[in-house]
Amino acid sequence: MIITDQDPAITKAISQALPNTFQRYCSWHILNKFLEKLNFVVDRDYYKDFKKCIWESCTKEEFDSTWMEIIDKSKLVDNGWLQSMYEIRLKWVTLYLNHVFSTGMSSSQRVESSHAFFKR
Repeated sequence: MIITDQDPAITKAISQALPNTFQRYCSWHILNKFLEKLNFVVDRDYYKDFKKCIWESCTKEEFDSTWMEIIDKSKLVDNGWLQSMYEIRLKWVTLYLNHVFSTGMSSSQRVESSHAFFKR
């Protein structure tokens, strides 16, 4: 099951109502939040690096080391939001979700990215 936000109340309710399901967070929503949670300079200079790390890492070790390199390079070591996203990477980074059958879906809705594009 893919849920769109990391709302603790929703997460708890789903785990109680559907205890045998795996809750995956929507990668598209998390990536979209990069744009609102990081300042413009970081976004402009490092967003592509984060996307590449998230979508193109071949191993968990590669993801972890690349993520840390970007964090160091962008001077975002103390960014609480990025720390929390790293801590829950097992629920939204595709590489960590290979054990979960999801028919290749990484977003809660197929057309959300195109809606966001046209809204902008």
